[in-house]
Amino acid sequence: SVGLYVYPANSQSPEQQSRDDYECYNWAQGQTGHNPVNPEPINAQAAPANTGPDGSILKGAAAGAIVGEIVDDDAGKGAAYGAAAGLIRGRRNKRAQAKQAQANAEAQAAQMETQRAAEFNNAFSACLSARGYSVK
Repeated sequence: SVGLYVYPANSQSPEQQSRDDYECYNWAQGQTGHNPVNPEPINAQAAPANTGPDGSILKGAAAGAIVGEIVDDDAGKGAAYGAAAGLIRGRRNKRAQAKQAQANAEAQAAQMETQRAAEFNNAFSACLSARGYSVK
């Protein structure tokens, strides 16, 4: 069995238990589509990151223009510095978002695998219980 304790409650022989175990395993796999010994991989790819503009460059340019005008009386130079800073900030934010999206996808895949295993165990247990075994 797969992480379950199975006791022959009706004095089934070891041969009968082995046969029932095999048949219930196959039945549970057919019912759930899950094979715990050889599970199908779950794709943990994150959705593609949004690669469109996020406004970081424009926000940086605007802030830089204001600072440049106040400090240096040169809004153009400040805007250029601000745009560069905004570009760097925007790229950093997108990398962080992509990392978080991948972590979320991996967590979701792990949760799906846990759910599939639980469904299999429930089906396997139901089959063995119906055949007179105590299953925990």
